[in-house]
Parts: sequence; C-alpha cells; structure tokens
Amino acid sequence: MPSPIASSRAIPGPGLPGQPATACAMWGFEEALPHTVRRLEVAHAGIKLIIGWHAAYGIKLPAGAMQPYQALVVGLGGGPVVTEHVGAQACVEVTLAPWLCFQLFHGSPDVLSCSVVALADVWGPAATQLSEQLHHAPDWPTRFALVQQCLQAMLARSRRTVQAPVRQAWDLLSAQRGNLSVSALCRAVGWSERHLALQSCNQLGDTPKRLARRLRFGAAHQALEGTSGPAGLADLADLAARCGYADQSHLSREFRHFAGCSPAAYQRAGFADVPGKPASLVELAERGD
Repeated sequence: MPSPIASSRAIPGPGLPGQPATACAMWGFEEALPHTVRRLEVAHAGIKLIIGWHAAYGIKLPAGAMQPYQALVVGLGGGPVVTEHVGAQACVEVTLAPWLCFQLFHGSPDVLSCSVVALADVWGPAATQLSEQLHHAPDWPTRFALVQQCLQAMLARSRRTVQAPVRQAWDLLSAQRGNLSVSALCRAVGWSERHLALQSCNQLGDTPKRLARRLRFGAAHQALEGTSGPAGLADLADLAARCGYADQSHLSREFRHFAGCSPAAYQRAGFADVPGKPASLVELAERGD
C-alpha cells in the first residue's frame, strides 16, 4: 500500500471586533501527518494563544523536556521552542498585543512574562470547554466565531486595562518596529525611564528595551520568511541595516537569541513535505554541533 501523504493547511481568520487590526491576528491550522514532525517556533513580540484539539502538542523549551499541551499561552519570557506532533492535529492560533492580553488575563504580569503555560491553568474549565467546542464545530468560520466570542466575553468581564502612557509606548514601539530609543519613548509619554520600565513590565510583560529587541527581530524574521536558499544569503547585511541593527553580526547575535540559530541557517532550512522549520536547527545548536 502507498504511504499516507502529508497534508498541511493554514486558514487566515478574522480579527477581534472592536479592537485595532494590529492588536489581534488569528489563524487556523490543520495537518494530517504520517510521521512525527518536530518544528522550531521562534520568539515573538506578541502573546500567542494556541487552542488545539485531537492529540496534544508536545512543547519543549531550550534544555527542557517535551511536555504535552492541548491549549497553551506562549508569553514573552522565553526564546525559541520546539513543537512536536504526529497524525491528525488542528488548532486556532491567536497572536495578541501585550496591552490587550493585560486585560484578557485580568492584569496578571506572570502570564504575560511566562515562557509557556497551559491555558487551563489560566482560564480553568473554560479552556477545555473551548477546545471541545472547536473540535465539534462544523467548519472554520464557526471555529473562528467561537474563539472571538470567548475572547470578547473574557475582555468584557475584565476590570483591568493598561494605562494610557503604557499603551502609547507600545503603539509607538510597534509602529517603528522597535527602532525607537527608550529616551525618545519617555519624552513622548512624559514618564521617566525607570517608571516606564516598571509599568511596562507590570502591564506589557517586559521592559521597553527588551520589547524593542523582539520587535526588531520580528521584522527581520518576517523578511527572512519570504526568502529561501543560498540566493538570499548575500542580503543579510542589507537586512540588518533595514531592521535597525548595527551590522550583520548584531543581527546574527539577536537571531540566535530569539530563534536559536543563525539567520543564514534559518534561510537554508526547511521540510520537504510540510511548511515550517525543522527543530534540528536549534537542537544542533544546543548540542554544540
């Protein structure tokens, strides 16, 4: 009998009604794989909610053990992670601006600054209920609507919102993709560097300086996602300049920090039959190979 064919599909979803388009991005993913796939997932400047059904995902932090998660939050406290699954799997992935997550998670800085935490540990039975509803939903529009309804209900019940200067600081940093000095940011919002750093940690999950690093990396990572193969390697110096890095070496150091591998290695790597980047990129680096 012929071997089963790997299939992978990404479905773009809607934003969140009543919120800016930049505050929420939603995607649906479904795969049927005849073999185990271990993927590299790089760090991000937003907070990710991943609500899955079917089998649980395996999630491994650097130098850690693989742990199963059905639904999870990926915060700002970690770097790259490795995911693993085999067979049928599906999820809705929501990427949210940190200021919106402050409201969504009722003002808990621990969730914003976590590496990975089970969504059930944050939302309780509501997380399991949502996974079950998504599993039984007849189509992707229904699934996206269920996630929207859940998020809107959580936001409506929350009594916490970020302070206006903190939201302004994030919006300015995000608009400049991290290329704004902390001193300029403080002048714009009218706070001292110390006060802004403290309130940013409490309400966004990290300091403006570290958030800026993530945003700059995000811009570089997004650019690299559109290139592949050796033909793009000569553009790394130009990419570093465009994304606000001092030079190509600076870009490489930051890329290793947030992706676990060099930008050149990231460009060259890929699976033959499914999207994404293989976990071997970061696992080889961990072993020093």
